[in-house]
Amino acid sequence: MNMTTKKEIFKAHLKKWLACKGDRKKRGEMVKEISHTAKVHEKSVFRSFKRVQLTNSSAEENQGRNVYYTPDIIAALYDV
Repeated sequence: MNMTTKKEIFKAHLKKWLACKGDRKKRGEMVKEISHTAKVHEKSVFRSFKRVQLTNSSAEENQGRNVYYTPDIIAALYDV
């Protein structure tokens, strides 16, 4: 299981997690279920939900190195 599938699991259960905010018994059951499904430790489930809740979806697009040369310029540089 890779990290993207784990993130998808937490995104899918986020609304249910937020709906049972005051009910510790339901949250405990969810923690056991999700930790078994995502194969993570039970303590990390809380942090993962917080991370998913606070992430900005537009910020993920800006990751990676800046592109200095486009493919057509790289092709021209090979000729030189």
